[in-house]
Amino acid sequence: MMNMLKNKKRYAFLYGIILLLFCGVVLRLAWLQLWDSERLTKLSEQQVTADITRKNPRGKILDRDGEELAVSIMTSSLYVDPVEMVDTLKGKKQKEPIRDVKRIGADLLAPVLDMSAEELYDLFINIEMPLSNVLAIMEYNGINVDKSKLEEMGEEIKIKIELI
Repeated sequence: MMNMLKNKKRYAFLYGIILLLFCGVVLRLAWLQLWDSERLTKLSEQQVTADITRKNPRGKILDRDGEELAVSIMTSSLYVDPVEMVDTLKGKKQKEPIRDVKRIGADLLAPVLDMSAEELYDLFINIEMPLSNVLAIMEYNGINVDKSKLEEMGEEIKIKIELI
């Protein structure tokens, strides 16, 4: 009888510890969701967006005679994710966006790309956006290449180049 009472006390103590741990986890989750969410949102945005500068090109690849086969050329690249370019609306019932981020992006990129903002905007809306869907489908499904037709086209292009 005394042994049973000891076992019950042990189980009650163990259940108490488990209950305290569970309550601690629930309280921590509530803290993160309700009071610390703004800081964590900013932190996640900083982790997703980054400027990466690489100034360490690989070495030259040379053949046995010392001729360069491949060299590194440092270039600048520019990347815009069309999915992230979403217009924000004034309200749920509002149909007009507060700002047109595609237009703003075109205005900002135009001087860098040495194009007019209108040309860049038209290029993005009429060519890039429709083409990105097609390329995504092609990437998902895969592409089958007819090798003989490709070689035939290559020969035609070679003849045209020689004529020039």
